[in-house]
Amino acid sequence: MSWGAKAPTSTTTLKALDVWKYGETTTKRYSDIELENIGSGGVTQVKLITSNQVQIKVAEKAFIYSYFLSKGYLPPGNKIFR
Repeated sequence: MSWGAKAPTSTTTLKALDVWKYGETTTKRYSDIELENIGSGGVTQVKLITSNQVQIKVAEKAFIYSYFLSKGYLPPGNKIFR
């Protein structure tokens, strides 16, 4: 997706257990049915940390940088370093 676009602007193929995006949410953003209908096998939202907002932001940054350092690129859903 691109900011402001109503329809997808490109596609990315993910394998089982691939990470799409690291991010923060305070609610369950998508229903189980919506997650099951993404792609051919669905996706799973995994809670990695439960803490206060500052600690969550620090952990998010650590996950994104660690991913980049191990693979050489950002997760597809994380377009920038936060």
